[in-house]
Order: sequence, then C-alpha cells, then structure tokens
Amino acid sequence: SVIKLDKVAGESASILLNGQFLGHAEVVVINDRFGLRITAIGNGDTEAAKED
Repeated sequence: SVIKLDKVAGESASILLNGQFLGHAEVVVINDRFGLRITAIGNGDTEAAKED
C-alpha cells in the first residue's frame, strides 16, 4: 500500500488507525525508503495526536 506522508526524515509524526491515536513515531529513511520508528505508544486519546 502507498500511504501519503507529509513529513520529512527526522520529523515526528502521530500514528493513527481508523481515527484512533496509537502513538508517536520519527520518520526515517533506510536504503532510500521511508519508514517510521515508533517512539511512544499512546493510550488511544485522539487529542494527543493534535500536538503534531
């Protein structure tokens, strides 16, 4: 699947699944491919996602 990512490498991003906040991640590039390094797992609070 292709996922739209409006962040650049090194920036933080919120992880959402079906509108539910899951946690925070850092955008990384490995072998010319983008990925996410999970930095924190949340408690499902959608308000926390608005910080990014």
